[in-house]
Parts: sequence; structure tokens; C-alpha cells
Amino acid sequence: MKQFLFIGLILLSSAFSIGSKVHRVAADKPLHIGDTVSGALSELESPDRYVLFGAYDDLLSVGVFPDNSGDHSPSLEIDAPDGSIVASAVGSTDALVSALRLPSTGAYILYVKADQPNALVHYSLTVGAGWILRDLDGGTLSAGKSVQGKLPRHADRQVWRLTAAAQSTFTVLAQPQGDSTLDPVIEVVMPNGDQLTVAHDFSSSHSALTSVISLPNAGIYTIKISAYINQTVGAYDLIVRLLPATSTPPPTLTPFVTSQPIEQRIDGHVAQGTQYGSTFGGVPGQRVTITVHGKNGFDPLLEIYGPSGRRAAIADDVSAVSTDAALTLTLDDGIGMYTIRVTGYALSAGDFTLTVHSSG
Repeated sequence: MKQFLFIGLILLSSAFSIGSKVHRVAADKPLHIGDTVSGALSELESPDRYVLFGAYDDLLSVGVFPDNSGDHSPSLEIDAPDGSIVASAVGSTDALVSALRLPSTGAYILYVKADQPNALVHYSLTVGAGWILRDLDGGTLSAGKSVQGKLPRHADRQVWRLTAAAQSTFTVLAQPQGDSTLDPVIEVVMPNGDQLTVAHDFSSSHSALTSVISLPNAGIYTIKISAYINQTVGAYDLIVRLLPATSTPPPTLTPFVTSQPIEQRIDGHVAQGTQYGSTFGGVPGQRVTITVHGKNGFDPLLEIYGPSGRRAAIADDVSAVSTDAALTLTLDDGIGMYTIRVTGYALSAGDFTLTVHSSG
């Protein structure tokens, strides 16, 4: 995946702060990856307009967050270079588009709008690659000591540090605190930056627990807490439990991971020479059926990729008389986000209906 999105087309008058990631822009608003800008809306008919140059197949997240708790939540619309709407969002507290895979290369237009006439909204807008828009420093962890963390905003991630000796054996538990609705995901990252493990609990308790981790080397390990597919926020308790190197974990430390039912139906469009991308959360052993029905003669090609990036399956015509694409497979690439890609035959453009159904 490319590591940058650069400013495209027009660079008009803007007021940027060199020493800070947060800056206020003037009437025209060019953006690039990693930017946080601030703005204000007062009329439904006068949206703020931003220009972002993106490359085909890049993964993009955009969030619009009211600065004041009493403000109305603005809405967000993202238009592709061909003028079609590729994503839109409005929420009770913020507007968020998570992990949008760009269908083509060119200038994307982002519109931030008031949700009702004369609704005064002061907001910040953040553009990022991947799922996360903001990392929060959690601090230092000590084995056996519980700490409290919080994700106040959708697409936040809190980062903690753990200093551990070689051959240390432990588990990490993250669970919602009190009446929090947070559905946490745990990532453990090695000192060299490689991911060691990921954990998430699909049950209603949302108590994410890693399997037993045996560290290969001494050093500072990073533990990252985010919300499953950016759908929740809130406070959580986090604890690292150190285990004797020769012991096995008691039954209460066994992660409880079950599949979450998947029912999706999406009417999509593929532009000439591009792909359409969609994602869903899955776990190993879950059986999923995916169907792409082409409209008005559109001939789709279907691919699915696992969380590791490995292509799990590919499908074309279902029969000699139907150009629809369909496949049924048992997921086997770990817990996480699986990506569906739809391409037209010979990279042709067209409309289609995508359905995703799980049976286990």
C-alpha cells in the first residue's frame, strides 16, 4: 500500500501552521494524508469543500468531529474523480468513513455539511491511511497491575509500552469499563515493529484476551488498543498477567472467540480500469458465501483477501449461461478484516449487487 496521498490539482490561499499538525485553512482547502484541519459551518446550503489527490487501491479513512459537545454532528460526503459518490457518513456524535479503498487515481472532493439549517458546528477533520486516525499515548505498563484507558473518539487507538525480559510469558486482557460499550481489539508489537499477535472477542462481553505470549527477545513491547472496525468508543481496563515460563494458562485465560453473523447487501459501481473494495470482519472456521450479480451486461470478477493480505479465493462466471461471480469458502487467514474486490472483465465499467452471508 502506498504510504502517502499528495495534494492534487489546485493550491490556492491557505493558512497552515508549520509547527503543528493542526492548522486552519482558508476558503479553498487542499488536503494530504495525515492532515487535521479545523473549520466551522453555519448553513446547510454552504458546505466546506476539500480537495485530496488519491491513488488507486489506497486505503483511506476520514473523520469529522465536532469541537464542542453541544454542536450538531456534521455530515461527510466523498466524491470520486468521475463525480460519483464513493462514501458518505453522518452520526450522532461524528461522521466517519473507515478504510475506504479508492477506486481510481485522481482528485477526490470531500464535502463537510451541516445536518440542519443554521446549525453552528465547529469541527476538526482528519485524513489518515488505514483504519486509525489518531494515536493516544497510554503510558507504561507493569505486569500484574491494571490500568484504565479510554478511546474518546471513533478511529482512536491508545498505545502502551511494556518493558519485558527475554522468555517472559504473559497474556494481555482488555475489557470495557463499567457501562462502556467499547469493543476492544488488542495488538502486541515487537521492539522491531513486527506484529506479534492480535486478539478480539466477538462475544457480547467484549473481553479481548490474547493467547499465551512467549517473548523471543528482551526489549520494549508495544500494546495497542483500538475499537473493532471503529464502531465504538469508551473506557476500558487493561492488564498484563505474567505467567511462569513452564506453566500453561488456566481455563479462564482461554480466549473466547466466536464468529459474528455477516449479512451484507451492497449496490456498487466499478469505474473503467478500477476495482471496487469492501470489507467484513471474520474469524477462522467461519463459512461465508459471496455473490456478485452484474447489471446491464456487466461481467464481474470476484476476489477475497485475508487479514494477512493473502488472496484466499477468486471466482468468475458461475456457469456457461451466467456471468455472475460467486464463491463459498471457510475463512482460514486469522481474525480480522477480510477484503472483497470486484473487477470488471477486461477492466470494464459497470454496476452490480454484492451480497455476503455467513453460515457459521
